Amino acid sequence: MFEIARHQLRHRRLEIIALTAGFVGIALAAIGIVFGTSSQTIGAFLASEVYQFGWVLGLGSYFAYSAGSLLAADIEHNRMDVLLSAPVSRSSIVRQRFLALLAVMLVVNGSVCIFVYLGTVAIGTPVRPTNLFLVHMLSIPYLLVCASIGLLFSVGASTGTRASGISVAVVLALFVLTRRVAGTPYEWLSVLTPAHYYDPTAILVTNAYPVTNGVLLLGVALLLSSLGRLWFRSMDLR
Repeated sequence: MFEIARHQLRHRRLEIIALTAGFVGIALAAIGIVFGTSSQTIGAFLASEVYQFGWVLGLGSYFAYSAGSLLAADIEHNRMDVLLSAPVSRSSIVRQRFLALLAVMLVVNGSVCIFVYLGTVAIGTPVRPTNLFLVHMLSIPYLLVCASIGLLFSVGASTGTRASGISVAVVLALFVLTRRVAGTPYEWLSVLTPAHYYDPTAILVTNAYPVTNGVLLLGVALLLSSLGRLWFRSMDLR
């Protein structure tokens, strides 16, 4: 029933290992830099240097890029027709490939969360485990929105490379917009960006748990991914 999802996960094993190792290394290096300070200082540094840029921008761009090639690459190289010759629906292909991306998000988030906490424990100033857990858990809806943006372009773009490139550009532009309008008369524009609804600093430093923002992002991700799935169902692959 989930053969496509399992195949996608096997195909992404090295990516999962590389992502996890890379972010664990960055986080541990950041912890080492602030060794000897208070747990609140470590939390603030991790939020600003690791999560604001590494997670919101870096990981968000990665999943947008990966989702951009979910369908477009196979369509471009005429592999989609072969896949559709099997007894599998277009909707199932989209769901299972998107589900594989969700599994990658969960594995990377869980692994990095554990290593970051153990790293802060090792230096004697552990961050609050609840805050750290929620930073990772509430990043899932944000990352799903980024992946959904990539999925839409994967259906609409003519090549996988173009779909991935445009998807990353959109996520980057939305991130920059959020930063540039902060504290200006145009700050209201940030409500149109997904990064506005996921703030690692607020979670780690001020103990703010905006669960409603996560629910909103989940709704947006569901809407965008459903639009992509319906578009793919109705499109002509020729």
